[in-house]
Amino acid sequence: MDRKIAVIGFGSMGKMLYEKISASKIVDEKNFYLANRTFSKIEALSKDSGVNLCKTNAEAADAADIIFVCIRPAEMKTVLQEIAPVLNEKKHLISLNGSISFAQLETICRNIKISKVIPSVTAEVDESQTLVCHNPLVTEDDKETLYALLKTFGNVIELPENEMGMGSELVSCMPGFIASLFNEVKKAAQLHTKIPENQVVKMLADTLRGTARLITEKQMTFEQVCTRVATKGGITEEGTKVIEKNFPPVAQELFDKTLEKRRLTSEKAVQAFGDISSGKRKWNFDSSLELKTERLVLRPIRVGDEKAVHEYAGDPEITMMFWLPNDTFDDTVAFVKKNAAAWESPDQTNFEFVILYDGKIIGGCDCDLGYSEDHSYGTLGWILNKKYRKQGFASEAASAVVKFAFENLGIKRILAQCDSKNAASFGVMKKIGMKLINDKGTRTYPKTGITSGEFTCEIVKQV
Repeated sequence: MDRKIAVIGFGSMGKMLYEKISASKIVDEKNFYLANRTFSKIEALSKDSGVNLCKTNAEAADAADIIFVCIRPAEMKTVLQEIAPVLNEKKHLISLNGSISFAQLETICRNIKISKVIPSVTAEVDESQTLVCHNPLVTEDDKETLYALLKTFGNVIELPENEMGMGSELVSCMPGFIASLFNEVKKAAQLHTKIPENQVVKMLADTLRGTARLITEKQMTFEQVCTRVATKGGITEEGTKVIEKNFPPVAQELFDKTLEKRRLTSEKAVQAFGDISSGKRKWNFDSSLELKTERLVLRPIRVGDEKAVHEYAGDPEITMMFWLPNDTFDDTVAFVKKNAAAWESPDQTNFEFVILYDGKIIGGCDCDLGYSEDHSYGTLGWILNKKYRKQGFASEAASAVVKFAFENLGIKRILAQCDSKNAASFGVMKKIGMKLINDKGTRTYPKTGITSGEFTCEIVKQV
């Protein structure tokens, strides 16, 4: 690999990244650029390895193609402001801090490819389950290169940004949870045996490893392992009954506490970056809300719209370049019910409108804040009944929803994406004033498995 790699921050995580990638030999030592607040911490490295040691963060970022930022949340804003002048659209910024959202990062690093990476302590034995998410500017080529680096110390799991929190509980925090749990098992076992402590630990750890292999290699579920071992009326069943009776509230409290702590940590990160119109908002829109244009009326979707909605949502000819279609009328009923109920929720994140022309539903248009972890930007979508194409209705409706979102939802940025072969949708984006920010994306349709190119466009609120 001929990419140049910067590692900013040489604490435990930055040091691990450098050592693992370096040991893999997929990046030449002369293509590493290291920077650390305390220079003496990295000063001895170049004598043996030939790695480039940088006196400033900006020097490292300027030299590199891929920039890993491995620092604490409190320092992130200062470091980003330092390196922002040397960033450009070709560089790929990697944040190893899960508490800071893309929306916050992008207030300083505008129009930059950004990914977030959360490794696990098990990277030390090349078994990390590393979480990643990306902003829309990151291409498939960028992902492939990043994943090659991350796979030098384990597996890679891609998630949407809004699932990174729970994902972290399951893989990044979990080694600590597991160790804590088995430490209690060890202590309880020692009350009943004279087996030496180190042997008890090894027996438990080896059994844990073997159980994991049953699940991953033999494709057994947790329930199947329990059934296999805990025979009816046997000794193991007595133990599993105790766990099934007493452990569920402990597991629930564990996630309640850790996710609440994560929320508070994210709030502190927001405060550190200042007000960027982020944070989860409360909505209370009247059910009679209407957006009126020269020819159209847009109103919230509601139960009773199913038949008209299914006429376009269930038509493969219309939806062949969308994540739809709804295969059955029941799919559409569920879709309408879910999005109608959202309008009644104070925590609504998707604002789904139907488009009416002469009193008839001819399509839909929505603005979804759910793709942003802190709900600080929206994603725009639209669809029309094929009888009403090529009449300017899509751009007229989309403009109305953009105006609604900027005026009512507190966001300053809206994205839209389309299949690169979908000239009609791309034309709508350009017509409503959106700018192309990534023409190298890809999308894979889940129902067909077909992969196609993807365009991402953006519109920013004018102040």
